[in-house]
Amino acid sequence: MFVGLIQRCEQIAMPTVALSQAADIFDERFYGLPNLIDALSAIIIEMTNIGEEFLGPLERLTVMTIDYYPRYQPKPQATTCSSVIKMILALQTKPNSYKPFLSRIGIFAYILN
Repeated sequence: MFVGLIQRCEQIAMPTVALSQAADIFDERFYGLPNLIDALSAIIIEMTNIGEEFLGPLERLTVMTIDYYPRYQPKPQATTCSSVIKMILALQTKPNSYKPFLSRIGIFAYILN
């Protein structure tokens, strides 16, 4: 069930559209990323263990949220920071997933910049 939820979040955040439609959908959807991250963080806290197959999509959504951060207005920037921190803290309760998640997020952030 968690896999389906993550896949749905990715579909919402990363739609497959024509280039002419991309700007309109981008504006609508990238503001919803912090809310998706918040929801996934709340679910992760309740889970006993996070498998490796969940980390890839979580990493992509988190990196995308961090990447869009400069494009937000000041209020959504605060929400974005809070969402990313919640995700990190939620995964901190899962020691087997926490270190790989942080290291890959750092690598992705380094590559993007």
